[in-house]
Amino acid sequence: MALIAYVVWPTWEGSTAPEKLARLIETHRDYAVTLLRQIAHPGQLELARLRALQGAARRARSDAEASTARLAAEPAQPPLTPPVAVGVMAAVGRLAHVELALHSLAVSQPRPASDADVEKSEVVARRIDVLGAALGATMIRLSVSLRTLKPPLAIPELRPLQAALQNEPPPLNAALAGLTDALVDAVNTLDAILRKRLKVT
Repeated sequence: MALIAYVVWPTWEGSTAPEKLARLIETHRDYAVTLLRQIAHPGQLELARLRALQGAARRARSDAEASTARLAAEPAQPPLTPPVAVGVMAAVGRLAHVELALHSLAVSQPRPASDADVEKSEVVARRIDVLGAALGATMIRLSVSLRTLKPPLAIPELRPLQAALQNEPPPLNAALAGLTDALVDAVNTLDAILRKRLKVT
């Protein structure tokens, strides 16, 4: 009877893929935002927490990859077609690579050694916090877009916030500027994919 029920009322992957992709975005949001917070405020977070978030993001990515593969074997169910899912996975893959580098930077972050360093670090911390908050808000809207299969609401302008970090002195911010540039690029790519492919018909 179970087989008959499956034939008559099949459980297509297309019905669960939006939730898995939305969860993927959310776990990477948690990981990326926490990494930025750790970089902005060294020593305020247990490293075990970072590892837990990294593991959650990895598991969500595995689930979403499997879902995307199954989606390709089923009848297309627009607007979440296999090419859209593949595009989302590719953008998240780029995001994951940036997060690995940010993780390395976070765990090796030195504490300020002088009052001048403290003052500089506070300026950088404020700018990173602003970028992190905007990034978090953006990725929430992207996850909602996937769950509702509608284009995302307008997202914050991330590029000017990231560019502000490049005005800070090296050596830390030279590396951080490059990584946040790639981070913003990956998130903006996700937004562009969903905005273009989940159009209201």
